[in-house]
Amino acid sequence: MSGRYRPSSQASQRDVGLQIPVDFVTAPGVAVTAACFGNEVYDQSAAVKCLSNLLATGFRRLIFDVYWDQRRLTWSLCPAEISGVFVQSQPTASSAFPSTTEESLEGGRLSSSQDPPSTASEYTTSIDGPTASADALVARQDRSESINTSLTIGNSISGTGTSLTRGEPSPTQAANTLASPASTTANGGLFSVGPYKCSKDLGIFDIAEVLDDFLRFTDDTLNAVLRYMVFNLHAASPLNDAASPASRPPNSRLPSTPNLIGNLFHTRLSSYMYTPGLLQSQRADIQGSWLSVGNSSQPDPGYFTTLDDASNTPDGWPSESFLEFENMRRVLVGIDNVDPQIANYDFDNDDYIFQGMTLSNLVDVNLSPNGTVVDDCIVQTDEQPTVKAANSSWAVSTNVAGLDQLETGVEEPNLAKLSISNLTACGYTPILNSSVGQTADVDIEPYQTFVYTSVWSWAWEEPSNDSFKPSYRASGEDASDTDFRCALFDSSNLGRWRTAICQNRHYAACRTNGAPYSWRISQDTGSYGEVGSSCPDGTRFAVPRNALENRYLLSAANDPELRRDNVRELWLNFNSLSVESCWVAGVNTTCPYTPLEGYNTREIVAPTVGAIIVIVIALLTLLVKCGANRRRTRRKRQRKRVHKGWEYEGVPQ
Repeated sequence: MSGRYRPSSQASQRDVGLQIPVDFVTAPGVAVTAACFGNEVYDQSAAVKCLSNLLATGFRRLIFDVYWDQRRLTWSLCPAEISGVFVQSQPTASSAFPSTTEESLEGGRLSSSQDPPSTASEYTTSIDGPTASADALVARQDRSESINTSLTIGNSISGTGTSLTRGEPSPTQAANTLASPASTTANGGLFSVGPYKCSKDLGIFDIAEVLDDFLRFTDDTLNAVLRYMVFNLHAASPLNDAASPASRPPNSRLPSTPNLIGNLFHTRLSSYMYTPGLLQSQRADIQGSWLSVGNSSQPDPGYFTTLDDASNTPDGWPSESFLEFENMRRVLVGIDNVDPQIANYDFDNDDYIFQGMTLSNLVDVNLSPNGTVVDDCIVQTDEQPTVKAANSSWAVSTNVAGLDQLETGVEEPNLAKLSISNLTACGYTPILNSSVGQTADVDIEPYQTFVYTSVWSWAWEEPSNDSFKPSYRASGEDASDTDFRCALFDSSNLGRWRTAICQNRHYAACRTNGAPYSWRISQDTGSYGEVGSSCPDGTRFAVPRNALENRYLLSAANDPELRRDNVRELWLNFNSLSVESCWVAGVNTTCPYTPLEGYNTREIVAPTVGAIIVIVIALLTLLVKCGANRRRTRRKRQRKRVHKGWEYEGVPQ
């Protein structure tokens, strides 16, 4: 695991798993209390920067502890009540955030006819990745207040590093915010409450605002990934004894309907949220929902139960491709733990949020002293392994060992990296649930390392198209930079992938049809382009699409009854032959995006290519001119601007 991390590993891993139901996709998670407030300082500006950094680093599951302050009737991130402050009554759901007006779907994304132009000049959405000009990004909602919404990126993340700032409060707001002489204020308006220092306004609204800004700035098919916002609900400790347990609020002081978590998020993020209501309606008619779209967006039915001639499912989930590119949904909000003091929370009317740990199946994983999973995640059976037997739906684990070693910044393997890697390889979403050095607004590096180590597919420093890898430098063998365009599974390196020369001869990984976890080895060796024809009957040349599929392939590759000639390397059906760094599944699959000469965008490639019409030379100039005008018009209509001169739509097949 030593070497340099390549951001393209996360992008290609997302693409290869776009057809997997989202409950079987591992997504690195972090407890925000540990990452942002480990020093017990709940400062609003630092919290905004911390949340922004965690999102930009690649954490896909953020776990929040939120506290109901019955004195102020508001949700707070501060564990104790804050009194001595008079604030204006919390807005209702209809007025808490400006709503989207005249929403419409344009070019595969939601936009508003009254979208204001962005004032940000540049924004970076990935580590060591490209930047995108923000002047073409489409805002989903008008703002009624003046806010510069550039996300904050820490110094160790490449980018402009501009921070989110707020407009000055209105005279009405200023008049309704009075600090009591009895309250102790610190720098930046922090109030000392027992062991905590808290900004009085830090709460749900900040989370929703930062997430909304981040989603807007990454609202294209290259950068869009699902985010899971999971909440633990608490009652705030009393002001006069912040270290003591909270009291049970009377029902009259519990959150009213407008202040329910789901309603607050839905008011701001309705166009992004995937809700329980949508899930239930789609489960009731999968033929008219999940299976009515193109093959590339359909979830693999091998991962869920179907009933009534495959017309509905009691337990299925859509694929990430369906949610993001068909439904335009990018956020799932859930509730995990609820304190007894707030057990009377109005769950019945919180319709927009997944409840009862629906999005989390916490598994107590036993790790050995060297970071390996003691209880093997491979289900040993004489029959064909099934998804039901593995039971990894929404599996998460906080049992990460050696977290103090993430602070070292070294690239060599250590206990922390090994435990994160092994948990992920077994299909568990690893959760960073304790503080690691400084908070993420100050030092993002340990948090980056956690996310990078959760990549289950590529080996460290991969995918690499270097013409001369160390082995080839040693041998003196010449290789073109177009040679390292095919993916090789290496069972001697825990099933990690690396690039290889496509003309080399290896056995192939073959998946059993209709059985995601059942793998066989091809009967003969061959180059990447020809080896698929030697897969056994009932199987096909394939590539693992999630961590557990990869783990079952490793088991098959090490099985003496399946392994051929004691070979440790297998071709995977994954290549970047058509465009460098564009990894697609399928020997003859072309890259779904193509460069547009003269434009700093990615152009959508239509799924069906029309016939080539031969025209006379005299009309060529006119045709090219018309084509250019049409292309510019289409680009304007889609209003998408993304990275390094590319625009992308569609899922690699």
